[in-house]
Amino acid sequence: MHEVPSTVFDCILIHYGELGLKGLNRPFFEKKLIENIGKAVEGLEYDKIRKKQGRIILELNQKSDKNKFADLLKRVFGIASFAFCFRTEATLENIKQLVGKKFSLEAGTLAKVSAKRADKTLPFTSMDVNRELGTYLVNRFKAKISLTQPQKEIFVELFEGKAYVFDERFNGLYGLPVGVSGKVLHLLSGGIDSPVAAWLLMKRGCELQFLHFHAFQKFDERKNAKILELMKILTQYCFKTKVFFVPYYPFEAEAVEAPARYRLVLFRRFMVRVAEEIATKHAILALGSGENLAQVSSQTL
Repeated sequence: MHEVPSTVFDCILIHYGELGLKGLNRPFFEKKLIENIGKAVEGLEYDKIRKKQGRIILELNQKSDKNKFADLLKRVFGIASFAFCFRTEATLENIKQLVGKKFSLEAGTLAKVSAKRADKTLPFTSMDVNRELGTYLVNRFKAKISLTQPQKEIFVELFEGKAYVFDERFNGLYGLPVGVSGKVLHLLSGGIDSPVAAWLLMKRGCELQFLHFHAFQKFDERKNAKILELMKILTQYCFKTKVFFVPYYPFEAEAVEAPARYRLVLFRRFMVRVAEEIATKHAILALGSGENLAQVSSQTL
């Protein structure tokens, strides 16, 4: 009979994808990602966040809530994947002891070991870990090895003298950290296209502020509830932002004298000109919108 394994993890091992391809400016991207991770998990119990050999380690403590961390990290652009890990000194014996203490497999479980050795100073290879730990799983838990259709996979990552062991990996959003690509003023309507476009701009590293044109003479929180709800959703991915609310009744008053067939085009020009003035005043580099070319008759070149 095996003892019940402990579920208090030592850390979260975070991998990033596209950032690793950057050149001399890579530290800037990594620093921004670490900063954004800190913003995402602000208020949760943990020790510290640091970078190690192309990875980010978020050190946990006894009070850390796994589910809360998982939910928040899934919203951070720039993360490729993350895993809750147990950690030990990078020796074959320590790794086997850790797995025996922290994991439990039922007899007959199809198992696989996947090791990665970034620390080339270690006196054994990743294949040695696969072989030794696989043999241990067979002897300790009566598991069976399957490299193609495993029911349970144990991952081991070795770097800087430590072994990080886990059995579950969570996918991230990929992309670039919000804030590395400059500021964009995004025209936000109440439809689906503009918030989706905003989300995609964030994924490419843009820091967004928003502009919404409303039909009322002054801002009314109740009447703009839909926009405020959209902002609440979008700020889960960019942490903080600013929204400019502009009434368009002055334009309507002036446009009465223009032929009806031109009013839509004039209104679009009005929105872009107002957006340009706001962007210039706040040192914002570009404008964004949810326009989808040729989707409807008003969205044309």
